[in-house]
Parts: sequence; C-alpha cells; structure tokens
Amino acid sequence: NFTWKPWIRKGEVPEGSSVNWILGISRDSVLISNIECNKDGKYGITLSFNDDVVVIGSPNSDPGAITDSGKAYFYCSSSSGWTEYNVTASDKAASDNFGSSVSIAKASSLSTRFAVGAPNADISSFTGSGKVYIYDVDLSFNITQDGTYLSASDKASGDKFGASIAIKSDATRIFVGAPSASYLSYTKPGKVYIFDSGSSTGWVRQTISGLSYLKAN
Repeated sequence: NFTWKPWIRKGEVPEGSSVNWILGISRDSVLISNIECNKDGKYGITLSFNDDVVVIGSPNSDPGAITDSGKAYFYCSSSSGWTEYNVTASDKAASDNFGSSVSIAKASSLSTRFAVGAPNADISSFTGSGKVYIYDVDLSFNITQDGTYLSASDKASGDKFGASIAIKSDATRIFVGAPSASYLSYTKPGKVYIFDSGSSTGWVRQTISGLSYLKAN
C-alpha cells in the first residue's frame, strides 16, 4: 500500500513555513517537494513523467534574479530515492515563463528527451511569440540542449507558442500549441504546430494540407 509522506532534500521545513510544495506519489511512497524554488514560482503547475523520470515546470521562478524567467526540474528515481537536476533557458529573459508546459518521452534505451515551453518569450520584435526548448538526457543524467529552440514559422506577437506541448512516445515528433495565434481574419483562434526529428537536419516543421500548422475548422 502507498502512503503519503514528505520528502525533503535539505533539512526539515519549519512548522508554519510559507514554502509551498507539490505532492506526487511514487512507487517508493515518496513525495517530491521543492525547497529552492521561490514561493511564487508556481512549481508543479505542469509536469510529465516516463517510467522513473519526471520533469516539472516552475514558470514563475526567478533564476539568476531574472523575474519570472522560469525553470524546469528533472528528477530520476532509484533505490536510494530521487535525484534532482534543473534547466533554464539558455537565452532567458524576464517574464518568459519557461516551464509553463513540459513533456517527456524515452528517445532510446540510452536516452530520454523532454521539451519545455516558454510561451511568453520574445523573438526579435515579436513580443510573447513563444519558444520551445528540447533537451536530451543520457544514462549518466547529463542534460544537453538539442539545438537552440523551436518557434513558429509565421510567428506574431502574443501567439504564446509553447503554451502546450506533447511528445510522441518514441520522442521523434513534437506537437506545440499556440493558443493565441491568429488565422486570416480570425483573431486568436489558435494553432498547433508539428515538428519531426531529422537524423541530420534537426527538427523539421511538418506541413499539413499546405499549411505549417493545424487549426480548427
């Protein structure tokens, strides 16, 4: 039977502490909690798991004192407990909200892949157009960023590309939502973009019926 109990990485949390933690059960009856995250970081607002690894978003964290730039935490489970790693955007900026969406899948027997959305990130003059970052994790839990970032080919300010993400089970395809993207004369009906992993060309944006995205009819 599973029982709920807190798992604290660094000492005990004093009674009445304002630190917030997210609760998640594991086969070891262990809960994951976040002590380093600022209390308004929204740690746990999104998460994704595969086997004994889990990635958790904290989009309002302030790494490097950059307000709301965001952070994502990666945990692996073993017989000795959970080990934590974390990533931030290589080009982080205030209010990017990196970690607003996350998705993870096993790329092979040797690696795991996860994606992190930063829907409020700017690209050049396109404010809040959004980005998605992809990371590969090897068996030694070395985390490597795959390319720079994904973005929409028809990006516009306020699209929020990366507000939602889903990775195919073999980690070769990524779906990315841009819920505030416009289409023709329709304001903010939303779009979904599909990217496939190429062997030598990196991530390739797919075309559907002549369009670079899915949309509702």
